[in-house]
Amino acid sequence: MYLDGLATLDNRKGIKYTASTHHEILRIKEEIGKDFKVYSGSDEMALSGLAYGSDGLIGSFYNVIPELFIGLYNAYKRGDWEQAKLLQRQADAIIFCVLKYPMHASMKCMLSWIGIDAGTVRRPFSSLDGEAEKNLKKELRIIRDAYSIKDVAVLEAL
Repeated sequence: MYLDGLATLDNRKGIKYTASTHHEILRIKEEIGKDFKVYSGSDEMALSGLAYGSDGLIGSFYNVIPELFIGLYNAYKRGDWEQAKLLQRQADAIIFCVLKYPMHASMKCMLSWIGIDAGTVRRPFSSLDGEAEKNLKKELRIIRDAYSIKDVAVLEAL
């Protein structure tokens, strides 16, 4: 399979797997071995990655809405699939809302709402102007209220 080369690299410990074909995580683990770490890199499919055997999660939105993903991970670990799915749906609603805007600038802006100075974006990324920030806040309020999301710092700062 295509992983033969990966398995022969010196000091390889694992990979960040960002494809949507999470069933491949099982194949990677079977082919290279259980000790080879595979981290799911698709925030909008964190639960799927965990369900298919990822060793953990690496993503961008974990920095902005960590409360949802920590809750999702803990719910998954205790076998509470309904809670884990609810938290994934909530996170996805936020992610898909943010993705309508320049993602990197939006995330930096969201962090600024809770007092974290993440700086500004650099080229080639687009910035977020005042009107777009106002619209993002409005849409996030709607999501927060529609899903009754509580205890998520960036949403409480709206």
